[in-house]
Amino acid sequence: MIYCVEDDAGIRELVVYTLRNTGFEADGFEDGAALTAALKKCKPQLILLDIMLPGANGFELMDYITALEDALGMVAEKNMMPIQPGDVLDTSADTQPLYDLVGFKPQTSVKDGVKNFVDWYKDYYQI
Repeated sequence: MIYCVEDDAGIRELVVYTLRNTGFEADGFEDGAALTAALKKCKPQLILLDIMLPGANGFELMDYITALEDALGMVAEKNMMPIQPGDVLDTSADTQPLYDLVGFKPQTSVKDGVKNFVDWYKDYYQI
């Protein structure tokens, strides 16, 4: 399975279409949240990751992948590419209104949260 994470729907659909038509299993996701949800269900052999994504950007997703590597004692094979045409270099998202509304701000780092999840998962499934 190959995952393509790209916020531009046209590019994402073209990549997934091309992969499928050349014999690969492939699925596309528009953002980091969708990828994170999919990773809980299926471990792909390859992730094509656009670094400049809205929401959880590619850099944050790389932190998540690194935390998974550390927790699992494995190293993902990565092919780092330069910024591509159409990538957005800066965003101005502000999550403070959400924090103000719900009165909660997470304090657990991605690395600690992933390690806690992997430890729980291994214990629960006895692996």
